[in-house]
Amino acid sequence: MTADSYRSALAVVAVALLLVVAGCGEAGDGAAPTTDPTATTQTTQTTEPTAVTSTVPTVEGETEPPFSAERLPPGVETDGSVAVGRLAAAHDEALAGSSFALELNFSRTVTAADGSTRRLATSQRTRADGNGEFLLRFVNPQAGLQQTTWGNDSTAVSRVVTSETVSYRDADQEAVRANLSARPFVEQFLSVGDYSVAVAGEDRVLLTATEASDDAADRIGESVSSVDDYRGRVVVDSTGRIRSLSVGADVSLGEGGSATLGVSVTLSGLGSTDVERPEWVEEAFRRTDGRLAAATEQRAR
Repeated sequence: MTADSYRSALAVVAVALLLVVAGCGEAGDGAAPTTDPTATTQTTQTTEPTAVTSTVPTVEGETEPPFSAERLPPGVETDGSVAVGRLAAAHDEALAGSSFALELNFSRTVTAADGSTRRLATSQRTRADGNGEFLLRFVNPQAGLQQTTWGNDSTAVSRVVTSETVSYRDADQEAVRANLSARPFVEQFLSVGDYSVAVAGEDRVLLTATEASDDAADRIGESVSSVDDYRGRVVVDSTGRIRSLSVGADVSLGEGGSATLGVSVTLSGLGSTDVERPEWVEEAFRRTDGRLAAATEQRAR
């Protein structure tokens, strides 16, 4: 991944976080960024993303520092401290060129000053076959949005389904690849917490956080005045791959509002994930005469 593509992906995530925390705009709630693709079939139904719950497994091993260096992934020190940026980079690098499936769920419940509430739940599903082919699916049922991006070593194309239209468009391959491992979201949400090693096992390390980092509010978005509660549990293997992650946070918003945020990441299918090229990819090329410029049609009623 180039530095420019990663910065682009991280910038998109920062904007998306600001939108979903602030609750800006109905259609804009979790609006599909170009790096948050979607759907694996031609169905136009949007399924409700899985609720964010803690599914982080138990790890047994050392519980007090100094921890054995050979047990620790990149970015985790023997004194138990965690450098989130290095850990997120190691996670991304360890998955590059490998076969895997990844599920990311995000939820947000905003309570306004008048007591009214709004909830958003979005999901991203990733499949990579280790040979360059990948499929990403992003679903936002509240906005009636479903975006699927398929790609390989030479091209990438997206199919976007809304309540009104179906469209096909060219995709920024580098920006999409920057999101295959969910690194931007992982780094953004882990940076909000003050993490340390809870348990260092033979091939897994459990990281936990019960407090927010000093600059947590700034890292989430301009609409957040404070992070009042933060809970995080992460299991990482010795190569740096984040096997599972569960994060929850309660934040205060400007003008008296508040929000509860939740993120979960689950990694599976290492070395055994295949990718099937969707039928709509050929349709996308036909409709755009091979140029993959945006082509849109109204959905049948």
